[in-house]
Amino acid sequence: KNVQKDYVAIATSCEEAPVVVFDDGRRCRCSELVDPEDVQVTIAMHPPREYCSPVVLSVLRRAGLKSLTDEEVFLTAARHVEASGEAAKGEELLKQLADRFQSLKWSSRAFAALSRVRTFPAIAPVAHVRSDAYPPRRASVERVAVSLDVPCTLFKHASVTWTQLALLHPDTFDKWPKPLLQRFTAIKDPPSLDVIVANLIEAARWWGEIRDGELAEVTSEHRQHRQEIVVCHLAALNSVRRTNALQSMVQHSLCRVKFLVLNDGSLTSPCE
Repeated sequence: KNVQKDYVAIATSCEEAPVVVFDDGRRCRCSELVDPEDVQVTIAMHPPREYCSPVVLSVLRRAGLKSLTDEEVFLTAARHVEASGEAAKGEELLKQLADRFQSLKWSSRAFAALSRVRTFPAIAPVAHVRSDAYPPRRASVERVAVSLDVPCTLFKHASVTWTQLALLHPDTFDKWPKPLLQRFTAIKDPPSLDVIVANLIEAARWWGEIRDGELAEVTSEHRQHRQEIVVCHLAALNSVRRTNALQSMVQHSLCRVKFLVLNDGSLTSPCE
């Protein structure tokens, strides 16, 4: 008992004192640092390696060492990762978020704040990659960091959204539980009807930019691919529950759009 009382006294005296010293001479309180066993990625908020033995960590934890299960600590860590620009760190941090989501008691405000941090991996935005007017067939190795406060969607919806929404990288988001995805309202899963319609119209516009003299360059493979894309859009539109008003909106939006791909590669509209 006497030993335990001494231990508590030591821990208490360490709570306010900057007992952790870094190589550059900087000193921090335990409450300003994150438990190194709580995350598998090295970030600026970890104590130096010399403080990471089991005995020392047990004292630091009693003296206020933070955990990433705390919403403010996680947000601070995410902002550190955003500032570093290192995608691997962000993905490891998000993996921990997915693994521990069921036990987290975070507020809606915390998820809203996290959505504004640019640390979520995505496929390059369509504004930068036209890809010959076709959706990506597979996720690229290269990723870009995006925030989740702008419209985006899962990669599985790429074939009907690639011109309209940022595509989140499947290596990360395919592992997220559905309830976690739903905490970020900008993730469109499934995409809305107006997004699907706008995507088809934009794809058809790109296809229509091919001049008559270039029509021969549209190979049979291209024609078949375009026809498959149109079928995907029509199937997606058919699966969306819609009112008579929405049905009329779709018909009005598409009736004069040349999105139907004929066998010679030319385009025509439903009203033609």
